[in-house]
Amino acid sequence: MNVTLRYFFFISFGFALFITSCRKDGLYESSDAVLQISEDTVYFDTVFTQLGGGPEPRSVNKRIVVRNPYSQSIKTRIRIEGGNESPWRINVDGIPTSDTEYEILPEDSIYIFIELSAKPNPIAGPFFVTDRILFATNGNQQDVDLVTWGVDAHYFRADTIDCSLGDVVWNDVVKPYVIYDYLFVPPGCKLIIEEGVKVHSAVGGYFIVGGTMEVRGTKENPVVFQGARLESAYQNTASQWIGIRFFPSSTNNIMRYAEVKNAIIGVEVDSLQAGNGTKLQIDNCIIKNMSAAGLVGYTARIRGTNTLVANCGQYTFIGELGGDYSFRHCTFATYNTTFVHTKPSFGLSNADYEDINGNVISNDLAYNIQNCIIYGSLDEEMVFFEGGGGNIQPRTIQNCILKTEMGNLNTNDNILNRDPRFKNYRELNFELDTLSPAIDAGALLFPVVNIDLTGEPRDLSPDIGAYERKE
Repeated sequence: MNVTLRYFFFISFGFALFITSCRKDGLYESSDAVLQISEDTVYFDTVFTQLGGGPEPRSVNKRIVVRNPYSQSIKTRIRIEGGNESPWRINVDGIPTSDTEYEILPEDSIYIFIELSAKPNPIAGPFFVTDRILFATNGNQQDVDLVTWGVDAHYFRADTIDCSLGDVVWNDVVKPYVIYDYLFVPPGCKLIIEEGVKVHSAVGGYFIVGGTMEVRGTKENPVVFQGARLESAYQNTASQWIGIRFFPSSTNNIMRYAEVKNAIIGVEVDSLQAGNGTKLQIDNCIIKNMSAAGLVGYTARIRGTNTLVANCGQYTFIGELGGDYSFRHCTFATYNTTFVHTKPSFGLSNADYEDINGNVISNDLAYNIQNCIIYGSLDEEMVFFEGGGGNIQPRTIQNCILKTEMGNLNTNDNILNRDPRFKNYRELNFELDTLSPAIDAGALLFPVVNIDLTGEPRDLSPDIGAYERKE
């Protein structure tokens, strides 16, 4: 073979190899084709139904993996059984669709993402929402069931309560009340929230009170304020909404047997009430899982009894710019469980206020803290600023368990730096265990606090904190 023929042979052989390597594999078309699907049923937690004319409450995204186990590509038709009218939506490898034909490469996988916006339903209470993802492959049928509960709600979006016909009462324990953007209770208006009501705020949602809010929960049926995500993964997640804010115009607010959770600032109270009345009375309440602060007062008058404020990124309580604060049988506790806790979590300050015109305003500070627990993971959990121009009187801290390095607080039967021995602070259970130094260490107060946070009776030697130990 001469050089020219030899050269032609190698070129021809190389070209044949190139053509072979570029040839597309044939499709796997056998009637026994079965895809490998990671789930046969996808469960979602309860979601709210669609909001007409506004944003649609959506579920979390969930994912399934679909694998082609064969050495050849395979085609499959993927569709939602309910079609375009289904409340479910799917995304197949980045492509939103309700019906598509897709080729999966040999021994390769694709991802299908699933999301839900449930439609309103005339049924009272939660209702079942189902559909299926269908796969048709070479004549074979496979499916994945989609299952959740939907619930209708009363919706408010950048809205204002209308009190033109008198006080407004929320008492629907079947349909929750859901806030988008904000809901405003205007000055002169009173909103009454009855026992068992659930109030949910979406991301960025704000509950603002310029008038009066009265929360009438009971120990059996508390009122709950929380985010709008109902999935179990969000049950103890902070920053889901902004919080409750009482404006300077607000008066005579009462919160009893309420739970406020998973916001940025749980309850924020701004300014003293005219006529020296109490701006907020908060009894038998739980405020927890706040990314910033649990309870905040700005020159406010707050009275709290049997209330737990726990697991906050910065403050469990802060009274700024003076004010008048009284807490009896309350527990303020933050540990390094969810947040990086680096600063004292309980604070009082009479710092001066400077308005927009540069005028400096001094405010008095008064506080009365009795039979309370203020504790956490730091060596110092309390901070006082007393350098403002306002007076500080009266000031009482009595029969409390305190985590502090301030030796001057070792008076009035206070207990310093002894672990209160909560049952399980990691699980946010701040009841007392059998060896707690808080047991029977409280003072008998007047007027008497004869029940604890749970509504159970206290004895004549009451325990310190929000909970009375039950044997």
